[in-house]
Amino acid sequence: MTEDSREIIGLLRDARLGWIADEIVDDIALGRQVEQQFREEGANKRSVGSRIEPYSADEERRLIVETLYQYLIVLPRAWDEASKLFSAEDTFTTIEPDDELVAWGLRSERPTMSLGIAGDEGRRFVPISTEQFFGTTVRLQKVLRHLWPDGIDAFDLKLASDQVKRP
Repeated sequence: MTEDSREIIGLLRDARLGWIADEIVDDIALGRQVEQQFREEGANKRSVGSRIEPYSADEERRLIVETLYQYLIVLPRAWDEASKLFSAEDTFTTIEPDDELVAWGLRSERPTMSLGIAGDEGRRFVPISTEQFFGTTVRLQKVLRHLWPDGIDAFDLKLASDQVKRP
């Protein structure tokens, strides 16, 4: 692992993001799988196998930036969309037990229940402050752009292609 990678891992741990740091450390330790041709003794043709190699410094940085991008930009965007959806008044719906349950004697009465996704203490989700969320995201993207080993333009292309893929 490069010194830069160790420094980033330390910063993540200091920021109480040790679970992300652990994932990055594990991924780097596993290395990358590469195909390799080989010929077994006495065989006429080559076979294809694989072996594990350590990451190069650029590959380590790319892995770190990609992991941070997914956790700190993509995931919060998804959470923002989900919280908007689940904060709507019609998120909760009334559900009646199936007639078959009553007929089979599994339910003697027909209790009404409400089904939905709730936040703390049963309250509806409250959407994240868009201003706070996007302000942080923009600043983080600027940092990640400069860390991307292929350059700022390549990161911007990646960001654009990821946004197109989003539902």
